Amino acid sequence: MVQLGTMFKKTWSRCWQFRLFVVGLTVLGLSFVFSFMGVPDALLFAIRIGSYLLFLIVCVGFVLKLVRWLINHFFFKVRNRIIAGYVLTGILPIVLLILLVYIGFNLFMLQLVSFHVKHVLEEELAGLGAISYKFAFGLVSGSESGLIEYAGQLYPQCSRDYPGLQVMIWRVQSEPELLWGSTGATLPFIELSDMDRQIYFQYEDTIYLLSSIKKAGSIGNVVVISAVPLERPYLDKIEHFFDGRIMFVSGGVVQTEPSSEDSFSVHISSTPELTEKNDETLINSPQLQEKVARWSETVPHGLDYFTSYTYAEGLGLSPEGIDAIGIIGIINTRYSYIVRTFIQGAIPDQIPIQNVFITALIIIGILFGAIELIALIISVLLSRSITKLIGQLHRKTQYISAGDLTGYQIASSRRDQLGELAHSFDRMSEDLEAMLIKVKEKERLEHELAIAQQVQKMFFPKQLPQVSGLELLGKCVPAQMVSGDYYDFISHKEGYLDFFIGDISGKGISAALLMASSHTFLRNESNNHLESDVSLIVQRFNEHLVTYAAETKFSTLFYGRLELETRALHYCNAGHLPPLIFRDKEAIPLTEGGMVTGLFSDRTYEQGRIQLVTGDLFAAYTDGFSETINLAQEEFGDERLAALFSEYSATGLDNIYAKVIDTIHNWAAEQQQHDDMTMVLVKVH
Repeated sequence: MVQLGTMFKKTWSRCWQFRLFVVGLTVLGLSFVFSFMGVPDALLFAIRIGSYLLFLIVCVGFVLKLVRWLINHFFFKVRNRIIAGYVLTGILPIVLLILLVYIGFNLFMLQLVSFHVKHVLEEELAGLGAISYKFAFGLVSGSESGLIEYAGQLYPQCSRDYPGLQVMIWRVQSEPELLWGSTGATLPFIELSDMDRQIYFQYEDTIYLLSSIKKAGSIGNVVVISAVPLERPYLDKIEHFFDGRIMFVSGGVVQTEPSSEDSFSVHISSTPELTEKNDETLINSPQLQEKVARWSETVPHGLDYFTSYTYAEGLGLSPEGIDAIGIIGIINTRYSYIVRTFIQGAIPDQIPIQNVFITALIIIGILFGAIELIALIISVLLSRSITKLIGQLHRKTQYISAGDLTGYQIASSRRDQLGELAHSFDRMSEDLEAMLIKVKEKERLEHELAIAQQVQKMFFPKQLPQVSGLELLGKCVPAQMVSGDYYDFISHKEGYLDFFIGDISGKGISAALLMASSHTFLRNESNNHLESDVSLIVQRFNEHLVTYAAETKFSTLFYGRLELETRALHYCNAGHLPPLIFRDKEAIPLTEGGMVTGLFSDRTYEQGRIQLVTGDLFAAYTDGFSETINLAQEEFGDERLAALFSEYSATGLDNIYAKVIDTIHNWAAEQQQHDDMTMVLVKVH
C-alpha cells in the first residue's frame, strides 16, 4: 500500500493528464450520485458533458505525448530525417499525383458509363413510345375488330426488337376495358393524369420500361400501354452497348395480390413526388442489399473490371397505391472496353461535362496542393535542422585546423543524435591537447627506438670475414624496430672461425639490451679463450645471464668453432633450434649441447664435433622463420624450411636466403611479422 501511495503521488505531481483523468472520473461519479438526489436532468447532462470533455482532453494529451515520443524516437537518427525529407519531397508528391490521376480517371469512367446507360435507356423509352403510336395507328380502321387484327400483325415485328414486350390496348369509358393484350401481358390498367408518358414502372418485383398514350377514335377513347421488363432476354440487348452486366433494383416496393383473378386498374389523379421516405427505403431495403450481393457473385472481377451506377425516378405499385420510387442501375464493365470505345479519339460532343466531376477534381486538387505545400515546409525544416549543425561542425573544424582547440564551442541544446554529435565534437576538441602531448611523447619514444636500432646494427658484423674455401651469410630481420636475435662471425689468425646465433626471450627494448650484452660477452669470450672448448664458453655465458639478466629472461644459443685447416666443426647447442648440415640432399641436425642459457646456474654443456666436406651447407636460423603462420593459423614448420634449404643447397647463399624469404612472405600473405627472423649460412667449397 505504501508503494502504491508513493507511485500515486509521483504520477499526480508529474502527469497533468493523470490529474485531469482523476478529476473527470470524480465529476462523472458525482453525476451518478446527484441523479439519486433529484438534481434536474439539465444540470446532470451539463456535469456529464464536462466530465466527457475532461476525458477527451486527457486522451488528446496522451496522443500528443505519444506522437512526440514517436517523433523523437524515429527522428533521433540523421538517416531517418533524411529519409523522411526524401519521402516528403520526392515520393509523396508522385504518389499524390498518381492517386489524383487514378481518382479522376475513375470518376470520369463512372460518369461516362452512367451517362451512356441513361442515354441508351432514354432511346429505348423513345422507341417504346414509337411502338405505342404504331399500335394506336390501328384506330384508323374504324372498327374494334380491325384494331385487334392490326395489333396481332404488328406485335411479332415489335417483339423482335424488344424481347419480352408486353402490349395492352384499353378502351376507357366508365370503366377500362381490355380490347387486346399480347401473350403473357400481366400489367394492370394505369390511368395517369397525362397518359402520353414514358416512365419506369415497378409491378410485382419487376421493373418495366413503360410507354402509355391515349387516342380518341370511332370506337371511343383508347389507351395503348407498351412495356418491356428489365430482365433477360431484354437485358442481353442493353448489355451489348457497353460489353458488361447490368441489373436494376428499386428497393422496397412490395406488390400485394390483386383483388380479382383477371386484372385490376389503378387510377392516379396526379404524378406523386419522390419523398425522403422513399429514398431512405431505397437505400436501406433488405431486398436491394440481397439482390446486389447475389448479383455481385455472378459478375467477373479483376483489375480491368469496375462497377458504375445510374439513377432514375419512377413509379411503383405498393399496398397504398402508386408510390414514387428510385430506380438504381448497377453496371459492371471493363476499363479497356470503355477506353477503347469512348476515349480513343475525340470525346463525343453530346457527352456533357458534369459539374460534379469538375468540382470534385478542383476540391481534390486543392487538397493535394495543400498537402504538397505542408510536405515542402516540413521537408525544409528537417533539412535545415541538419544543415545548421553541419555548418557549426564545419566552423569547429576550421578552428581546430588553425590550432585553436577550445576557442569555439558548438554547445548545441538538441537532444537527438545530431545533438550528441555536437557534444562529442566539443569533448573531442577538449581532449585533443592531451592526445597531442601523448603523440609527442610517442614520437619521442619512436625517435629513441630509431636511435637504438642504429646502435644495435653496430653489433651485427658490417662485413663478413673473407675465408678461403668458405662462403658466409648472416641476416637479421627484426619484427619491431629493435631485435632480440643476435649472430656474429669471428675470424682468428690462429686458423679458427667462431660463429654463433642466439635468440633472447621476449621482444622490444629489454630483449635488445640483453642482446647487446650477450653479443659483447660472447665476442670477448671468443677472442680471449681460443684454447677453451666451446662448451665452456657456453657454460660461462649461462652464468653471465643468470647473474645479470632478469629472472624471466633466457636465451637460446648455438656456438660453433671451425678449424679452417681440417674443416672440423666443434659446436654446442644450448636449446636452439638444431642447425642443419645438408650433404647430398641429406639433412644432419646438430643437437649436442644442453638446455637454454640464463635459467639455472652450475649447468654443464656437451660439445659436439662433425667433419665438414666440400659441398656441405650449414644452416642455422631462429624460430621466427618456422613459426610464421598463414591465414589459416598454420605454422610454416621446420620440415618445410628444411625442404627449401635442401632444394636450393647447390646454389649460392644469397639465392638460398632470397628463396626462403619470398616463400615465408607468401605463406604469411602480407600478415604482420610476429617474431624476429635471423639466419646464418656457411657453404664449404
